[in-house]
Amino acid sequence: MHSEEDIRPISYVRTNAAEMLEQVNETGRPVYITQNGEARAVLLDTICRFGGLAQARSALAKSRASKGSRSSSCSPIPT
Repeated sequence: MHSEEDIRPISYVRTNAAEMLEQVNETGRPVYITQNGEARAVLLDTICRFGGLAQARSALAKSRASKGSRSSSCSPIPT
C-alpha cells in the first residue's frame, strides 16, 4: 500500500518538483503522478532502479517474442 505522500497530482508536481525529488531520493520509494485522477507516470529514485526496470522489460519483451505474443503498447526504454 502506498502512502498519501507517494501519490501526487500533476498540479502538485508543477509547483513542488524539487521537494518531490528530495523525497524520492531520501525514501527510495517511487512517487506516482496522477492526471485527472488516473495514474500517468512514476518518479523513480535513481537511474540504477530505472536501469533494472529497463532490463526486466527487455527480458519480458524477448520472452513474449519467443512465444509469439504481441508486445506492449509502451515505447521502448533506452538502455
